[in-house]
Amino acid sequence: LNRLRSADIGDGATLPSDALPQVVFDDSMTVDLGGIHARLFAPPLASGHTDGDIFVYIPEAHVLCTGDFFFANRLPIVDTEVGGSLAGYLGSIRMLGKSLPAETRVIPGHGTFTPDPVRTWKLADWVAWSYTIENAAEYVRKRLAQGISVEDLSQQEPPPEIAPLVIRPRFVKWERWVSFISSEPGQ
Repeated sequence: LNRLRSADIGDGATLPSDALPQVVFDDSMTVDLGGIHARLFAPPLASGHTDGDIFVYIPEAHVLCTGDFFFANRLPIVDTEVGGSLAGYLGSIRMLGKSLPAETRVIPGHGTFTPDPVRTWKLADWVAWSYTIENAAEYVRKRLAQGISVEDLSQQEPPPEIAPLVIRPRFVKWERWVSFISSEPGQ
């Protein structure tokens, strides 16, 4: 909320008070949607896609809506400028994989780029995807540790196991992924 209050929306202007959320919560809250209950909650770890992510879980249907926390079959956007971290991103996915019922279906915030119906994922598949993302990050780290420059690695084709994550259309290009991983703390 503080970030929204102080956000510059152009020419130094900020959001008017009536444009700010009227209902806020710290960790979680439940909303009754006419007999269906939706639990809104922060990820288990404070940093993920950003430091202000929210999930929506509908227990009666075993459905988890992830918003920008899940880019189906693509490299994720982790917005470090507003508190995101890859470790928090992957850690939260794995913690949810252990704490939610196995039959939970996951709705990504970004899925296919065709007019197909929304595809849901099995919870276990979402967790498995997190390991694919970790492997994509580890590949970059290893190549950089071998002395390959960020510029050179950015110009190379990703290996076959990572290439499907950057096919068109995509949100995160290979060059951006290499740059992101190279700038992580500890690199």
